[in-house]
This record gives sequence, structure tokens and C-alpha cells, in this order.
Amino acid sequence: MKLIKKLFSFSIGSLLAAMIGIISIPILTRIIEPAEYGVATIFLTIGSLLGIITVFGLDQAFVRFFYTSRKKNLLKKTFFISIMILGFLNLLLNLFEGEISNYVSPQGNYAFLFSLYVFSYVLFRFSNLILRMLQFGYRYSLILALQKFLEFVFIINFAFFVSPSHYSILFGSITTMLVLSIISLGLSKSFWLIDDKELEKKQSVDLVRYSLPLMLSTLMALLFQSFDKFFLNYWGSSEELGIYSAGFKLIAVLNILQTSFATFWAPVSLEQYKNEPNNRKFFSDISKIMTIVMITVAILVILLKDILVLFLGAEYKNASSVIPALVLMPIMYTMSETTVQGINFSLKTHIHILVTGIALFINVILSIILIPKFGMEGAALSVGLAYTSFYFSRTYFGLKYFNFDIKFKQTFTIISLLIMWIIFDLWINSDYLQWLGAAFLLFLLQKLFKEEIVTAINFVNKNIKSIKEI
Repeated sequence: MKLIKKLFSFSIGSLLAAMIGIISIPILTRIIEPAEYGVATIFLTIGSLLGIITVFGLDQAFVRFFYTSRKKNLLKKTFFISIMILGFLNLLLNLFEGEISNYVSPQGNYAFLFSLYVFSYVLFRFSNLILRMLQFGYRYSLILALQKFLEFVFIINFAFFVSPSHYSILFGSITTMLVLSIISLGLSKSFWLIDDKELEKKQSVDLVRYSLPLMLSTLMALLFQSFDKFFLNYWGSSEELGIYSAGFKLIAVLNILQTSFATFWAPVSLEQYKNEPNNRKFFSDISKIMTIVMITVAILVILLKDILVLFLGAEYKNASSVIPALVLMPIMYTMSETTVQGINFSLKTHIHILVTGIALFINVILSIILIPKFGMEGAALSVGLAYTSFYFSRTYFGLKYFNFDIKFKQTFTIISLLIMWIIFDLWINSDYLQWLGAAFLLFLLQKLFKEEIVTAINFVNKNIKSIKEI
């Protein structure tokens, strides 16, 4: 019960943030034009990449050595190294100011804004991390919820009182991180009173040595999620990127499912493996049930895509064409969470870099092939197929080190047919054929996983009482 309460305290913030996001998306897309939304998207994408490089994985070093090192000394060293990297980054930003600004938008000058954004990113990252490591779950969740709320409020104010342009999004994001950094430091005041002089001081070189591979892994993961936007910005237009990004944000609402399941599954799977390492049926049942659930969700989202885009407003109605392929992103990632555990159980975490590298390579190749010809639909398909390869790579290595039955042939069949249906739906606009395809997939899903559907129903009935008690 104590563990469940702690998980709830850390996860409630993500849920509230997602709810605020659902409310804010249709309002912002009615205030900010697609072209301006596109410019903001490319700035924030580059800013996040620069932020990851500047943090240099030192946030993970802070987490790793928090309980074995002098905490304030550890924070000072990790933060100071990041600021040093930021100083070097500022030199590069000023040196290539023209090229960088022209790539974002020919009408602006963004070197200083990038510096300010990255500084805000670093400060917010470390200040928020203190709350997490002190295990102040509800305070941590408060910051997550406030981030979405304040960002929305600041963007609205900048849009109405200054200009409804991409600058309102950029200033809104930067201001939010600065304000929340101050609030986070105030909420973690007990951190500054800790007396841990008996613990060792970590050397900077040890921190950098530990952080470097983590930074590379995180950077690869973000590049995997960003190349479609870079290529679409290069071969397409800011307006097309804006519409694509709005559709991306709409699909990102499904991350509620992904985050909620991951929060639940990580400790449960580890505990199950520790207590009953030979009980493969538990993992098999969960994996097959999640396959049924997520494939069903994908089919329903695709069927309702024309209704969902109404939330975005008239200028973003074309986002309906990218939703079918983009839905593969949260669906495949969530499904892979049930099959990847073998990598973690065997402590072969370096394989995660290989898996991300494979997906990144496929995303780049498909983007180069598809985006110049098909625009944002090609970008969406590139991402969807890359995430599908991500699922199969995680599944292959996960089952290699901890094997259990996932009905691979049936799963492969339903995923393949789902992708064929998505490709068909991307370029052939027929409501009749769309509903016919959905009916066929749902019927086939029921036939292929009949036993598991019964198991899922029994599982829900069995646990509904305990859920009510919680």
C-alpha cells in the first residue's frame, strides 16, 4: 500500500499535466497560426537537443550518486559543469548565429533566445530533480502540473498583449521554466539543511565519465523523435510543420496510457521477477493483454481522426491525414514495455543504445525517402514505421534474455495488417473502406487472441475490488 501511494504521488502530476494539455491544445491552435506553430516547434526541438548536450547526462549522475555522496557538493559540481558547457555552447551559437537563425526562421535572430532557453532548461532540470530525489512526490507532481498550466497562461498573455506569434510560445516556455525553478528550490529547502559531511566527495572526472554514455543515449533517443521535424522543416514549409506538430501533440495525449502503464509496470515486473523468476505466464498474459488493448485503441483513434482534429480548429484540419501513422508511436512504445524487460533483468542496458540506434537509422532513411515526395504524411509514416521497428527490436532482445510466449506470429500478423490499413488510409480517402478495414481488424484480433480476451476480462473482474479500495 505504501508503494502504491508513493507511485500515485509521483504519477498524479503527469495525469494532471496531460489533462491541462488536452484543454490547452485546441485553444492554442486557434490563437497561433500553423506557420508560427511550425517555427516554434523547430526552435523548441533544437533547444531540447542543446539542453540535453548541456546537461551532459549529469542529471543522471546526480541521481546515481545522490545517496552515497555529499549532496550539495554533488549538485554544485554537476550544475557547474553544465554551466561551463553552456558557456562553450554560447560561443558556438554566436559564431554561427546567422546560419542557426536562418534555419529556424529568416525573419528572426535566435542565438540569445537559445542561450536563455538552454539556461532555463538546465536550471529547471536540476531544481526539479532535487524534489524527485528527496521523494517529495506530491510537490514533484505539483511542479509537473504547474508547468503545463503556467506555460499555457504565459503563452496566452504573450499572445494577447504582445503578439500571437511563435515568440509567445518561446517566451511562455522560457518564463515557465524560470518561475518553476524558483518554486522548486523553495519547495526543496530541506535539501540545503542536510548534513552529510561523512559521505565522500565525487570527483568531476568521475561524474563526466559516468554521464557521457547516458548523454549519448538520451541524445540519440531525442534525435529519433526529432529527425522527422528537421527534415519536414527542410523539405516542407513552416505551415506544414505546424499542422504536423499539432497532430503530433494530439496523439501525445495517448502518452497518458504509456506513462501510467510504465509507472505501474516497472516496479511490478521487477518485484514479480525477484519473487518468481521462473513464472513466465504472468509476463506472457500481461504482454498479450496489452497487445489487445493497444491495437484496439489504435483502431478507434484512426476511426475517430476526423472528429479528433475538430479540437484543433479549421486551420489544422489537415492534421487528420497524419494521425493514423502517428498513432503507432505511443501504441508500439507501450506494447514494447511488456517485452523489453529481459534487457533490464539481465542488466544488459547497453542494448538500449543499439535498439534506439536501429530505430533512429530507419527513421532517417525513411524520412529521406518519403518526406520530399509525400510531405507531412511521409514524415508521419516514417515515425510510425520507425517505432514499429523499435517495438520489434526491443522484443527480440528482451525475449532473448528472458523468453516467454507473446503469440509472436499472431502479433506480427495483426501489426502488419494494421500498418497496411494505415498506409491505405493515408492516401485513399474512403469512409466505407475505412470502417470495413476497422471491422476486419477487430474481428481478426478477437479470433487471434480469444483466450487472452477472456483472461483480460477475468483479470479486471478479479482486481476491481482492490482498485476500489485504493
